[in-house]
Formats: sequence, C-alpha cells, structure tokens
Amino acid sequence: MNNYAQAAAEMKEMLISEYLKKNPGTRRNEVTTKLVNGRVVIETVGNVICNCSPKNKVSAFSPKEQSLLKQLAAGGDERYAACLDSIGSSKKYVGWLHSAKFVPFGDIEKNETLEFLAKKDEVSGRRSLDILNVKKQLVLLMKAKVKASKSMVQTLTMEYMQAVQGQLKAQGAVFNREIDLGNSFTENVEKFIKDNIRIAQPKLDKKSLIDIAKAYQVASNQKIDPLDIPQKLDNKEFDKAINNVKDKLDKLREEFDNIQKLINFMEELVDQLLQSKDKDLTAPPAKEEKTGPSGPRMAFLSKSRGRR
Repeated sequence: MNNYAQAAAEMKEMLISEYLKKNPGTRRNEVTTKLVNGRVVIETVGNVICNCSPKNKVSAFSPKEQSLLKQLAAGGDERYAACLDSIGSSKKYVGWLHSAKFVPFGDIEKNETLEFLAKKDEVSGRRSLDILNVKKQLVLLMKAKVKASKSMVQTLTMEYMQAVQGQLKAQGAVFNREIDLGNSFTENVEKFIKDNIRIAQPKLDKKSLIDIAKAYQVASNQKIDPLDIPQKLDNKEFDKAINNVKDKLDKLREEFDNIQKLINFMEELVDQLLQSKDKDLTAPPAKEEKTGPSGPRMAFLSKSRGRR
C-alpha cells in the first residue's frame, strides 16, 4: 500500500470515528449501510486522495514510519496542544537565556523569539479550528437526507488537507525552535559549570547562584525560592536534570524529523489537489494492471544467461 492509499484509509477511518463520536448510539456498520450519504462521503474522500497519487511509482513509508499517516486523521486540537506544550518549554528557555548574566541573549533575541512563537501559536490555533470546521461539515453531509454533492466532498477534502499541512508546518517550526533554544540552554549551563564550579567549587556571587538555581528549576521543573538557593551546587542532581533535558530534546528531534517527512508528503498531496481542483477526482481509481515478462520469455532469458 503506497502513501496515498494509506492516507485514504486513515481518512476514511477518521470520518467513521468522527460520525460515531458526534452521534452516540449509532452502530459502526450503520454509517455505511443505513445513512443515505455515509458510504458516498467516505468513499469519495478516499477516491479523491487516491486519485492524486502520481502516475509514477510512489514508495511507501518504511515500517518504522507507518504511523506517520495516522497523524492526518488526528484531531487538530491534539497538534495544537503539542504546539502549546512546546511553546511553553521554549518560553522557559528564553526567560533563562535572557536573564542569565553570562549568556549573550539580549532583548532583540528575546523579542524576536517570542514574536515568532506567538505567530506560530496563532497559525496552529486557526488551522485547528479549520480542521474542526471541515470535519463538522463532512459529518453533516453524511447525515443529510438528500444525496451529497461529490464536488463539495472533493472541495472539503482539499480544505482539510491544506489545514493539516499548515498546522504541521507551524508545529514543526515550533519544535525546531524549542530544540535550538534547548541546545543553547544546556550548552551555556554546562560551560558555566565547567568554567566556574566543577574544579574548585568557589563561592559564587548571588546573581550567579540565582542564575544556576533558575537553570536547575527549568531543567528539573522544580520551583526554587531564591531565598532557599544553596551556597554549593549538587553536581550529581544538576547533571541528572540537564541529561533529562537532553533526552527530551533527542526525542523532540526525532518527532521533528517525522513531522518533516509528513510535511513533504503533504506538500506533494496538496499540490496535486490544487492542480486538479477543476477536475473530477471522485471516481474510484483505476486498478493497477500487473505487467511482466511471460513464463517462456523468462525461461529463455535464463537459458541465455546460463550459456554465457
């Protein structure tokens, strides 16, 4: 199954689940058997996506990446929540980087980063609402008493994919910025500790102690009252907290790479949808004919190779 066929399957499953969620008490098989437009809408969405598949062979995601296409059918609110969580972490890094006296992160860097995060927050939130709206319209079409317009289903499918693409791009950008900020945070903290603390444990000035205490607070998610700042750093606890941040960033980097793969696929799909928006993509896609050399021809080739 290529990426387009799998994307179609995920979208069809999403529509069934969405209808059942909005109409409790309905049996799953009733969605496609008893509703006037249940099967029409579901199959049309699948056909539209499959008919966008390029004529040349499309390779599928690797077994390890198969779950990526499930994100197409995930709720936009789920992606928005992931964005907000990442933005929250990024703001903590920004706050520390800007306040630490030994880090070159001034007002310009702070304001630029916060403005960037605010814009991505707005985009992700709007696309989440767009996704919610399209799902609502598709469910209403499924529930309609008169035959649904397939051209309307095609238009809504394109709008849905454009909204998902926009939100994925915003999410990827936010994740990438958190990775950059997190790397800067850990690098600056470790450099300061290496240069000032690890060897002789000198008595640091109050501002430096506060900076380090705040860094530990960011890394460990523990609130520290400045009045309770220790005069000596517990290196083991601090190392553990910093390593936890690094582990989180590694996982986030992997998520970012996966999102980029999905974005690349979405760009291809949306481009095909836009190019074909005036064409009818709602018919069942033609089945691929398997072609290959006949049996005798293969046998002849085998014998020929054997005599060389």
